[in-house]
Amino acid sequence: MNILHITKVKNWNGEVQQLFLLVVEQKRKGLDVTVLCPAQSAIFQKLSEKSINTQTFSEKNKNCIKLSGIINKIKKECQINIIHLHSSSLLLASIIYHKFYDNKTPIILAKKSMIRGSSIFSQLKYNHTSIKKIICVSEAVQATLTDLMWEKNIHKISVLYDGINTDLCTKTSPMDIRQQHNLIKSDFIVGNIANHTSAKDLEIFVKTANYIVNTLGLSDVKFFQIGGETKYSKIIHDLAEQYDLTNNLFFMGFQNNASDLLPQFDAMLMTSKREGLPLTIYEAFLYKIPVVSTKAGGIPEAIEHDKTGFLSDIGDFKSLGDNIVRIKKDVLMRKLIVNNAESLLNMKFTQSVMERKTHDVYLECLNDSSRIVKKRA
Repeated sequence: MNILHITKVKNWNGEVQQLFLLVVEQKRKGLDVTVLCPAQSAIFQKLSEKSINTQTFSEKNKNCIKLSGIINKIKKECQINIIHLHSSSLLLASIIYHKFYDNKTPIILAKKSMIRGSSIFSQLKYNHTSIKKIICVSEAVQATLTDLMWEKNIHKISVLYDGINTDLCTKTSPMDIRQQHNLIKSDFIVGNIANHTSAKDLEIFVKTANYIVNTLGLSDVKFFQIGGETKYSKIIHDLAEQYDLTNNLFFMGFQNNASDLLPQFDAMLMTSKREGLPLTIYEAFLYKIPVVSTKAGGIPEAIEHDKTGFLSDIGDFKSLGDNIVRIKKDVLMRKLIVNNAESLLNMKFTQSVMERKTHDVYLECLNDSSRIVKKRA
């Protein structure tokens, strides 16, 4: 089986990280894998180190028409029989490819984020005959997509949870947070790993810190936010300054292999208002770090309140803060939560489980395509 994965994302984020892990696992299982990605992108550099066949396209060739031609060239050279898209922004290019070059090779779309619009154009793209399967990262994503799909195409949607390769995770951190920030052993570290986007709602992260430190008076709780800065960052920094959190809230910016810092957290706090189902949760499960989160998107599919973590309503910083305090004070509860979470991880959210189920989707699409060809003949 020859698979072509395609992404348009240049920077490193959860979507690209999952693509990287999937490709590495597929290569390990003996599949022939090719990745088409932007030149000088983060994933290109990482895949090159793994000796995986990686093709690139330049900025001037990223428009849909030129990209469809590049896909066709790779399809012929590498004898591709499955095309796996990792972004909805690639749908138009794939439709053009299907129309003018090849209407037989199955095209699969991985849908990681919630649908936010339902325009006629979006309906036409997602329901196009070229798309044989849409695999959603969570039931929450599936639900938003279902509203967009025509009844005859509902069967194309399925849920396939992302997974992490526990062998690729490390217990060694690139820096010592306590030493770098002069913290003492009894200080309680609450971490967050997220780029500064509206969906992550990091204002709530700051408000939770203010509630715990200034309202509840727990100055031994230290908050660390790790993630790339954007135009949204100024709002977050200004709010932290307004609450006078200089000694308790630290912005560390983007960090390579940020998940390697997870073992130093005493708890992880997620404040998102929109989510598919972030990999960071699974990584926290692996490192036995308790997770306190909002109920955004697919998060409740991994976190069951008081069993595998703690959940609060979106925007409820007081509830989030109270759950952090519960973890801090109740050591037995903390141990129970992280043990349950680790068991769930090993059962549902590992790389091997995800690769096997992805492979099943490929076989299903190939069998369907074979039946269609025979019927036409």
